[in-house]
Amino acid sequence: MSELSLTQIQQGDLIGRGICGEVYAVTGVEENCVVKRFNSMSIDRHFMAQNTNRLRAMPSEDGIVRVFDSQFDKPPYSIIMSRIDGPDLGEIHGLKEAAGWRLIRRLSESLGHAHKYGAYHGHLHPGNVLLEEGGVDPNPIITDFGTGLVGEIHHIDLGETLYFCAPEQLMPDGSDWTDGAIQKWDVYSFGLIAYRLINERLPRGLKYLKQRDKEVGSSGGRPVPVDSGAYLSAIYDEQAISWGMSLGLSRKFKLFREIVERCLSLNPDDRPVDMREVRNLFRALDHQFALEDAEARVMRERRKQKTKLISARMLAACLGVSFLAASFYLIDYLKKSYFFQNKVTQLDQVVVSQQAHIEHLDDRWAETVTDLKSSREAADSFFQKMAAGDNAGGSGVATMGKQDLEKSRRYYLSTLEDVEKGGETALERARALHSLAHIENRLGVRKMALAHFREAISEFAKLVDGDESDKETAYDVHMRMGDSYENIVALLDDPINLEALNCLQNAVEHFDRTIEIRPEENELVTRLAGTSFMLGQAYDAHQRYGDAIDAYSRSAEFAQALRENDPANPEPLTELIGKLQYQAAHSLRLAGRIDESIDAHIAGMETMEELRHVNGFTPVQSIQMASSFIELGELFASKEASTEELDQLYNESLRLLTPLNRGNPGDVEVAILLCRGLSHLGVLERDEGQWSAGYRLSVRGVETLKDALDIESSHTWGMLVLAEARIEHIRFFDHEDDTALKIALLGIETAEQAKGLLKTDESVREPLLSQLRTRLGEIFNSYGHICEELGEGEVAKRCFEHASIQVSSTDSPSEILVQ
Repeated sequence: MSELSLTQIQQGDLIGRGICGEVYAVTGVEENCVVKRFNSMSIDRHFMAQNTNRLRAMPSEDGIVRVFDSQFDKPPYSIIMSRIDGPDLGEIHGLKEAAGWRLIRRLSESLGHAHKYGAYHGHLHPGNVLLEEGGVDPNPIITDFGTGLVGEIHHIDLGETLYFCAPEQLMPDGSDWTDGAIQKWDVYSFGLIAYRLINERLPRGLKYLKQRDKEVGSSGGRPVPVDSGAYLSAIYDEQAISWGMSLGLSRKFKLFREIVERCLSLNPDDRPVDMREVRNLFRALDHQFALEDAEARVMRERRKQKTKLISARMLAACLGVSFLAASFYLIDYLKKSYFFQNKVTQLDQVVVSQQAHIEHLDDRWAETVTDLKSSREAADSFFQKMAAGDNAGGSGVATMGKQDLEKSRRYYLSTLEDVEKGGETALERARALHSLAHIENRLGVRKMALAHFREAISEFAKLVDGDESDKETAYDVHMRMGDSYENIVALLDDPINLEALNCLQNAVEHFDRTIEIRPEENELVTRLAGTSFMLGQAYDAHQRYGDAIDAYSRSAEFAQALRENDPANPEPLTELIGKLQYQAAHSLRLAGRIDESIDAHIAGMETMEELRHVNGFTPVQSIQMASSFIELGELFASKEASTEELDQLYNESLRLLTPLNRGNPGDVEVAILLCRGLSHLGVLERDEGQWSAGYRLSVRGVETLKDALDIESSHTWGMLVLAEARIEHIRFFDHEDDTALKIALLGIETAEQAKGLLKTDESVREPLLSQLRTRLGEIFNSYGHICEELGEGEVAKRCFEHASIQVSSTDSPSEILVQ
């Protein structure tokens, strides 16, 4: 009954009271359910609404209570959920360790499922885990998601459930659940429940627990409150964890215990990121145990076969010794009888040998006449394969030493001399130029290689317009022309200028002709897909977004066809398709086609989801996914999406980027994306009236990018983004002019650093250089207006001068690139 709602139920009798509210029976419906009414002082309604919506939206899970409806926008704050009849985990005692681990594994699967879809608990303790009645092996059901010390709580008395909170959650200001904190709380609480199921006690704080038990015993029935400060002190006084009897414990259970110990780390950074990682650690052990079992069976079989082989070899050795002994006597006899006959025929053999040698020299002389021709044909065949992009390049030129390369170069120079004397054809001259250019490129003679690739194209072009009835020759000519154009792009000082763009267009055109001749060769399609991808990037750089979209789409079609034809190894092609879809989405956005850009981003993310492994995405895949989440948030914001939708998109990007930034804080590309996501979240919080939370997020974004740039100070793009982020940060200080001015001066200093880098960074070339200058000019212009409003006329004048210089140094206005 998925349509069940709060409006159609009748509240029945009171079933029980909890820390945050009361639970009532429900009448008037067929579904066996209960309604829970919350005390407004003991919950964060905003967080509960978000969390419950995610809980309802995610696919159902046997180990999580089903929520039918909720109400947090007006009193009474309530949810209606399934009724679970059975004891909670706090009532379970005397479990055998194997049974305990079965319950623990099910809990990890259920919590991992919830974390995957952004639903968090925050108040996990044995009383919130109920055992469904029926069957020998009861199923644990997790209830009461989102309650406890989470968010802005005005009043709550946790009682003894406080024992199952993470230590940092109990500290002052410890209820801030953002930035991945609540996931770490759930991980720690899960570790406590797992430890208690195995040992029937908590791992730390035992001194305080014993002291409180004495106070309860002597209180005469009066309530004894839990002292959270004393409990925290006791936890940090006994940080080590000790397990029960481990003599004879299986290796499997020992490894399980190690996972729980990681969950119980007092330092949140040492715990798994969330319950998905915990679940995956258990799954990885299952996989490991299965592999080890299979390997053990293989080893037993190998030992069995080895024993048989040794026996057979011993028998063969005995027979061999007997045979050698008999052979020795036979050979000795034959040698004596044959010795005299050899003396007689020896002179005849010398004469015959000399005659054969003379005939051999005659044959070699005849072969030498055609040797040069054959050598050229073999070398041309080799470089034809290299142009086609197969393994010839990797197994040939890439492994040749400098001395061999020099010999090959002299050989081709002499070939060209022969051609000029009229001894060879124009086709052979063009092939020789192409091969010579490849060798010179390998030797590092870039200018000569570039000249010979261009000369080869000129020679091949004379043959293209001729008779193409010889398909093999036509294929060879077009393949080498496409290869030459592509290599010219790699050799140019500026690989995105107009010449590079024209070369890539010509390369795609010639690779198209090769596929017309040999449409069945997957290697050609792969080469064309890669070249089309580079062409799309060049179009993007020149702001020809429509052409870029066509190039990316065409490349994606080729890659999709390849994946369908070769299903045995789809991952590389799947990743290429996802990357092409992302690039197309980016170009669509720059072209102003917002709805199409959104669809392309979603398609790219769905493609990348196919690559998610047990341990998640690779770093490169995580960066692309995070970038898509951020861009989708920016696109949806332009369409007036809800705050909750935007918040979820930006938080998903943080979940992917935070571990990468923590592992390598000097990675500016990751820091740029983090800064963008955090800045957007800060704006959302500020617009919702949460000034403090928004300010903290904005500060964190700026500091993350600044820390990365302190490590890699020559990153021009990072400096521009940091200067823009500080402009957004200033908006938090509308009525604090002194603070706003300090931030503005820092931003202007950053923009001036970016200006200096643009003058010295030789890797930034046209047309990107003009676009970056235009963007820098707009940044200086924005700071000029800010300083004018703050009454700093001299500083504003300096900024406007910088802005005018950047505009004057740009040939024509360029649209600012959105990154």
